[in-house]
Amino acid sequence: MELREKILGGDRKVGVIGQGFIGFSTAAYFAHAGCKVVGYDINEEIVKHIKYHAIPVTGLEKWLPFHIAWDNIKSTTNFEDLKDCNPIFIAVPTEKGAEPWFEPLQDVIERLEQFKEKKLIIIESTLAPGTIEKIVLPKTKHDIVCASRRDWFFEDNSKNLKNLPRIVGGTTMESTEQAIDVLSIICDHLLPCHFKEAELIKATENTLRAVDICVANQLMLAYPHIDIRKVLKLAGTKWNVEVYIPSWGVGGYCIPVAPKYLVMGSENPDMLSILKTALEDSIEYHTVWILMNILEKFKPTSIAILGATYAGNLKVSVLSPTFKIVNYLDEVGIRYAVHDPLYTCEEMTDFNFPVVDYPDGLNDFDMVLIVADHDLYKHTRPDFKGIVVDQTGVWQKWKKQFSHYHLLGESL
Repeated sequence: MELREKILGGDRKVGVIGQGFIGFSTAAYFAHAGCKVVGYDINEEIVKHIKYHAIPVTGLEKWLPFHIAWDNIKSTTNFEDLKDCNPIFIAVPTEKGAEPWFEPLQDVIERLEQFKEKKLIIIESTLAPGTIEKIVLPKTKHDIVCASRRDWFFEDNSKNLKNLPRIVGGTTMESTEQAIDVLSIICDHLLPCHFKEAELIKATENTLRAVDICVANQLMLAYPHIDIRKVLKLAGTKWNVEVYIPSWGVGGYCIPVAPKYLVMGSENPDMLSILKTALEDSIEYHTVWILMNILEKFKPTSIAILGATYAGNLKVSVLSPTFKIVNYLDEVGIRYAVHDPLYTCEEMTDFNFPVVDYPDGLNDFDMVLIVADHDLYKHTRPDFKGIVVDQTGVWQKWKKQFSHYHLLGESL
């Protein structure tokens, strides 16, 4: 009997190592398809959440287009519970502090060697080119496949794990075919390739986005008195040009780190000079340069910042522009406070952020900077009359009530 049939028939369980955004959603999709799943995580709180039928990641329920089949998911901190699972998915962090970081992956690969049965191991984490050959294969007897997740979490569920194309690259033709067979349970469009190509594809996709975002932000800084938002939208009417809108800067796990994965894995990193510029400018400087222009134009004495996360409705603060904004405001001595509905007051204190209430507390400030377009900000109208600088246009519908409304990318 083929592995796919064994999984669907209940004779085999699917193991998933890591129960964050990627790992838990993988577990949920297989459970929804009727498969028995063992979800492993080292975090006892995450495991406890799942055991009590609670999604372990804030906001993730909005991006899973079905009810969770909780009875099909066993959550555990005991690695030995994965012994009878095949395949086993790996969804562990491969970045830390905006740098590639493969210690968790190495640890998992080494621990999997305790299982005598040869298994199909599908790595969903983003990898630097060369990771499998240099770090994984020397330490394992198992069949290894790179199938990094390229979906993210869209509010309308129009682009999801099931319907988006997915790259699958095994270390052998047989492992690639077997992984495609298994993944076809939850994915409709699977594209086979060599594992070295699969490693490179995810980092390349995100790097192309990083460079394009960098160009959009550099244009805004180079031409502050021209409506670059309009320029880019009109440039996007050309059939082969994608539209990128200026922003406070990149954030999250993927895009800021992707160029570093490519440089790390390259035989000739000096040939990737454009990535050096994108890395240095967009990660280190863009946010501050944009903020300096805003402060020079409007001269606020106090600022309320909406959003500690890097994106709306997503509890991820990794490399959020808000951290660079508050650091600079500390330097220049401008009073500020931050609001984010996804974080408790204790969590905001851990960030060392003074906290402002929304919407009533905004009137204690003369400027509002909108970083993350959370639903609360879209649907709860503030009684604020001061200066607003908006990244995505979330308050554009109310702009007449403000003394000045500026959409990032429009002329200053």
